[in-house]
Amino acid sequence: MSTIHGLAAVADANRRLADRVRTALVRLQVPAFRALSVEVRAGTVHLDGDVGSFYEKQLARACSRAIPGVFHVIDTLRVVDRTSDSGPRRAG
Repeated sequence: MSTIHGLAAVADANRRLADRVRTALVRLQVPAFRALSVEVRAGTVHLDGDVGSFYEKQLARACSRAIPGVFHVIDTLRVVDRTSDSGPRRAG
């Protein structure tokens, strides 16, 4: 297998794993999960975006870890307060 084909296979595997993680998150029916960014590199899932509570943050991490092929989860998820009339703001 050439290096180019090997890299393409790895990229395809990363994309398929990210798709499985996204599908699992959406199935939880948490509205914020639809907008999360999910990227995968070599079995490490990177989650980014805004969630409504610490519980949602932990749920996204646990759901991602449960997918076969995921070895590690790194998140830069932000908990935001969506109850304000002025729009989202970071929970303090």
